[in-house]
Amino acid sequence: MQQQNALLKQGMANTAHAFRNRQPDQKEYQWVIELLTHAGLHPAQGILLSYVSIPCGSNEAFAYASWLTTATRFYEMNGVIDTSKSEIIEIESVTDVSDQIVVSVHLKGVGKSWGQLAVELLGEFLQEDT
Repeated sequence: MQQQNALLKQGMANTAHAFRNRQPDQKEYQWVIELLTHAGLHPAQGILLSYVSIPCGSNEAFAYASWLTTATRFYEMNGVIDTSKSEIIEIESVTDVSDQIVVSVHLKGVGKSWGQLAVELLGEFLQEDT
């Protein structure tokens, strides 16, 4: 379980670091920034836990991202993006899913829950900032 938890947390950390260390002109994350801004969230006040885009047509993809704010609120965001510009074509939803996320240190058969690993990772990022 510990190895499984470590791999899951490392995957989230890789995504969070890549987003945080992006270049200002890097288009790969533009749609994430647009979704955050649309929801009234600030890209510097949280961490990107996961994101994916799935092609669904010519220069279009369905995009999904999960975000954890510094206030420990979890958000799921999705929409359709223009893959040539990495810009939002349509915002489908930006939803606070905090009440649906399990945050537990001892989840039967799993160890730490995904939510717990995310909260721990957020704490590490906040320590880096101080």
